[in-house]
Amino acid sequence: MPHESQSRKPSVMVVEDFEDTRLMIAVELRKEGYEVVEVSDGREAVEAVKERAPDLVLLDLSLPGYDGLSAAFRMREVGAMCHVPIVACTAHDASLHRGAALAAGCDEYLTKPLDLTRLKEVVGRLLAESSDGTRRDAAKARAERIASAKLDDERLREYLDGLIEQAGAS
Repeated sequence: MPHESQSRKPSVMVVEDFEDTRLMIAVELRKEGYEVVEVSDGREAVEAVKERAPDLVLLDLSLPGYDGLSAAFRMREVGAMCHVPIVACTAHDASLHRGAALAAGCDEYLTKPLDLTRLKEVVGRLLAESSDGTRRDAAKARAERIASAKLDDERLREYLDGLIEQAGAS
């Protein structure tokens, strides 16, 4: 379970298929004192959390294997992941994809290019929110973020049409 030991470094899984981006994020987080697990594929990330749930996941949305939305949804199905914060880090248009990411189980949505200061602030805040003493509050905050994510019908239809088109092309 995350945060059982105060002396243990919090672990962050970085799921990013572009090696340079993954390495940059990992280096910055290690400087902050986090244990970092690097993964380059959505399917691999889902399997990894079944073995050992990290304390937080940074998740690109455009990934090989499972895309980020599918990976987030599948991670939430793993019992140990129900309170683990997931942060979408993506170049996708926030006005269209933010709501879908939150509905899939992400707690926060950051756009690329990443502001590393903002990234570290979000990681710190979400780890603090998900500590044992505030898990109920974290779950409530997640529900409020999902409820506040607004997708108008036209944008949602465009998004779903795009997913259907991608599925038909593969």
